[in-house]
Amino acid sequence: MARGRAALTLAEALAHPHTLAQVSNYLALTHFFCRDWSAAALQAQVTIAVSREHGFPQTLGLAAILQGRAAAESGRIEDSIRQIQDGIVAHEATGIGLGRPFKLAALAEAHVRANQIDEGLGVLADGLAYAKETGEGFYEPELHRLTGALVLQSDRPDLVTEAEARFRKALDLARAQDARSLELRAATSLARLWADEGERQRAVDLLAPVHAWFTEGFGSADLKEARALLDQLG
Repeated sequence: MARGRAALTLAEALAHPHTLAQVSNYLALTHFFCRDWSAAALQAQVTIAVSREHGFPQTLGLAAILQGRAAAESGRIEDSIRQIQDGIVAHEATGIGLGRPFKLAALAEAHVRANQIDEGLGVLADGLAYAKETGEGFYEPELHRLTGALVLQSDRPDLVTEAEARFRKALDLARAQDARSLELRAATSLARLWADEGERQRAVDLLAPVHAWFTEGFGSADLKEARALLDQLG
């Protein structure tokens, strides 16, 4: 975050529109990954304004996705879904396929906010198929984790078994990538499932060391959620 703010200050001082659009977009993306929706929306709006003024379709499309995902948290669900879908089309119309898994994850989460579980699962399946086809794996752990979370909200048979398998897959992939933030999310989801099944100590043994690895960012959504679960489990 400190690097992002410093970059934004420099970009504003340079008064170079494309640099400002790129830096602002990546800072919005950082807020997105931290689940700081209000900050993501504000920064995405800066990107949108600069991109529209100077004609930068790539940054405009991505910023629309980020702003749309943030809108889902404020209750504007249908508008959110539409904006994310339009943003994906606009971004990929420029020839960019990179990042499709995380873009589809954002869309799936918006469907969840609208209680459209099957639609969300379908979008996540598309994201996983794309990751397998292209080898773009950086967001694959989160796609599996979200799939597990949605399975638990569906009426599928053996939903606990399937969800646990998804959470384990997410955890294994995140660890293989040394992706600590995604490891924390997967561990939190799996620990919560185990706790709900009565395996409280097993949940603590999984989540506590993952949480303990972090030395900063304790005000972020993921770490607060993990800490709250650990406190609940004693």
